[in-house]
Amino acid sequence: MVELTSDRECTGLHAFRATLGRGCPAKSRRYPVLYFFRRGDAALTCETRLNPQGPGFQLVIAESGHEQIENFAELPNLLAREHELLMAWRAQGWRDAGQPPRTPGDTGPGSRTRR
Repeated sequence: MVELTSDRECTGLHAFRATLGRGCPAKSRRYPVLYFFRRGDAALTCETRLNPQGPGFQLVIAESGHEQIENFAELPNLLAREHELLMAWRAQGWRDAGQPPRTPGDTGPGSRTRR
C-alpha cells in the first residue's frame, strides 16, 4: 500500500517505507502501487500491497483474466521480486502503459482532487 499525503506522493520503495512509518509524513492514506504494461493487444498489471488478511505483503499479477498472488513476509523480499519481474517483463517486450484513463463514473481513492 502506498501512503499519499495532501502535498506529496510517495512511490516505490519510499511508499513501502511510508507504510512502515518511515519516509513520509504521518498524516496520510494508503493506496496500492500499480504497474500497467502492454505488449501488442495483451495487458498485464502488477499490484504491490499490504496483505489484507494479515501481516506481510502481496504481489498480485493479472494477465489475460488470470490472477496470481505471491505472499511475502519481509519487505526486501517483495521489492527484490517486484524488481526481478519488472526487468524481465521489459526485456520480453512489455511496455509501461501508464494508468488507464478514468471515466466519469470512477470513484475511489484515485478520483480525488490533489491540493
